[in-house]
Amino acid sequence: MKKELFIAIGDAVLKFCWCPPGKFIQATRGTSLFYKTGNENVVVEFTSGFWISATPLTNAQWLSVLNTDYYEKLKEKPNYPIVSLCLSEVIDFLKKINELNLLKHGLVFDLPNYLQSRYVCYARTSLDEKFYWQELGNDFGEYAWYAENSGLSIHEVGLKLPSVWGVYDALGNVSEMSLDVQAMSGQSILIDPVSTMLDAPYFFSAGGYYASDYDECIEFENEILEYENVNLQEWGMRLIIAEK
Repeated sequence: MKKELFIAIGDAVLKFCWCPPGKFIQATRGTSLFYKTGNENVVVEFTSGFWISATPLTNAQWLSVLNTDYYEKLKEKPNYPIVSLCLSEVIDFLKKINELNLLKHGLVFDLPNYLQSRYVCYARTSLDEKFYWQELGNDFGEYAWYAENSGLSIHEVGLKLPSVWGVYDALGNVSEMSLDVQAMSGQSILIDPVSTMLDAPYFFSAGGYYASDYDECIEFENEILEYENVNLQEWGMRLIIAEK
């Protein structure tokens, strides 16, 4: 059963979906986890579940928190995902939205970490489940904007079908920022992986509208975003509700 949470911010509303407890296997090659653990695969388990925004953050939602002349152009496409942000802008947004005190004490808005993002892409809670579109007998293109159906451009959020957890655009459309995770050498099981920015401001992305197929959509790439300069790649972002 889907669980939803709605939070008003100015003229906009943030919708969050509940990601239930579960586990999956993560291939680590091409990610920092390979260098941290030395293992090519790790089991990732979420014991408590977490809330994640139902869509990538939109221009209208961004403007409800940071409405300055610099962002005036965003008003032209309110339901499109906000893109081309640098790390300093994201940090400023998170600071401002948390200053609004919209959540219960001890909770904050944050970026998801890499493994939370991957878990949301799969939207399955056990190792032997099929992908949700396969279970329903649907085509992958009904859930994601990718090279075959996107026209090689970004689209408004929420136009495709949601996952079984109610999350839209988890795959395709825009690549999304997410944080690195803590891990130790030899670790083969990560339980409730903890986000980190201690090593470097690493972010990871799922393939966007330009990805050629599901495999490319699910691939995550290591990138370092410029701290002060606007990043020219079409990265988007999504929020989670985390403990402070």
